[in-house]
This record gives sequence, C-alpha cells and structure tokens, in this order.
Amino acid sequence: MKNSKKILKILLPSILCAVVIYITDMSIEYYPLSFGLIIGFVNWNFHKYKPLIGVSLSVLASYISFSIAYFSLGIFGYTRDMILANTDYAISDDLIGTLAFIISTSVIAPLLVFYLYRFIFTIQKTTFSKVIILISIVLLGLIQYGASVFYETFNSYLLWQVIMALAIQLLINQKINKKVL
Repeated sequence: MKNSKKILKILLPSILCAVVIYITDMSIEYYPLSFGLIIGFVNWNFHKYKPLIGVSLSVLASYISFSIAYFSLGIFGYTRDMILANTDYAISDDLIGTLAFIISTSVIAPLLVFYLYRFIFTIQKTTFSKVIILISIVLLGLIQYGASVFYETFNSYLLWQVIMALAIQLLINQKINKKVL
C-alpha cells in the first residue's frame, strides 16, 4: 500500500496534465500555466522556498522555457534562410523546419525546464538524473518526429507534458524512487 501511494505521487502530475489538456481543450499558450501549476501544487512540500512562492516560480519557469523554445524557432528560421541562401546543396526546406521544431521542443525546452526547476526544487545531480534527462529528450524527439510525420494523429504537446511531468517527478523524488525500487 505504501509503495502504491509513492508510485501514485510520481504519476499524478502526468495524469493531471493529460486530463487538464484533454478535457479543457485549451490553447497552447496556456499549456505552460497548467504545467507549472500542476508541478507546483503537487510538490507543495518540496519547494526550496515557501510553497506559494514555489508554485509561482514553477509557473514562471514553465513560461520562460516555453517562450525561449518558441522564439528559438524564429532563430532557426533565420538560420534556415541563411543556409538556403548561401549553399548550392539541395536541402529541403521542410527538413530544416522539422529539425528546428524537434530541436526547439525536444532539446531546448526540456533542458531549460530541467535547469530552471533546479532553482525551485532540490534535484540531485546523479547518474539517475542524467539518465532520466537523456531518456526524456530521446522520447520527446521521437514523439515530435512522429508528430511531424503523422501530423494531427495525436497531440504531441500533451505527450510532452506527460513525459516532462513524469521526469520532473522522478528527479524530485529520487529518494522515494530508491526505496520503491
């Protein structure tokens, strides 16, 4: 029974993120808000600061990483234009756009989230944390690639939140994970 509660505590944010996005059908601009609130409230007692400040910082970190990743698409667009203008190679415009999208959503955004959440929660730098971060980035990359190939077959942003919420929970609760495993 104790292990069930610990496992539920780790899975709860992922479940809540999926349910909120699926039920509300909210616009993408509100995804960082729901993500930050869910992570902040579920981990109420794990903040480095007072809980209410921690929840606010969680929302802020979520929006910062979302904004930087979103604007990095513009930087990639500019870079794409420069590459296409200065080369004779037959590089597909779609390929560069897909790569930019995958890098922004699957590498830049998650790394920023992991980095910024270290200021809000105590996250130990261990081999386990490095493995979780690497697995998350690989999974997100595969999902975003799948989304670019299959288009609207599934909501890749919903899956992004599920994976990231699970990863953050695993990192925050490393001590619990060792006891459960």
